[in-house]
Amino acid sequence: MVFKVVESLEEYKKFLSGEEYGDNLILAYFTATWCGPCKLVSPVIQRIGEEKESVVVLKVDVDVCEEVSNECKIDCMPTFLFYKNKNPEPIHRFSGADLDMLVQNINNFLESDN
Repeated sequence: MVFKVVESLEEYKKFLSGEEYGDNLILAYFTATWCGPCKLVSPVIQRIGEEKESVVVLKVDVDVCEEVSNECKIDCMPTFLFYKNKNPEPIHRFSGADLDMLVQNINNFLESDN
């Protein structure tokens, strides 16, 4: 559906407010260019954002958007935050390059909508 590189805290909050994408599942992906595990999972995450209906993927580089990563209390990469129903607080978070866990979480949150 959507894969977006976030460039500011204001932009990040706009996505979470649901102004543009309504009640979609939002997956915030916190990464860094120097992070080896992030480089491994990044192509899969981008494909999820571009192809998976009802999922919006926000890619946040912790070095470019320090304000966002500080507000979200990110202390390792990759970290994934899940948001639903325009709630500014994440419903789930986990860290690490576990793609199986990522896909399982996405599917669980999408199924809970049905």
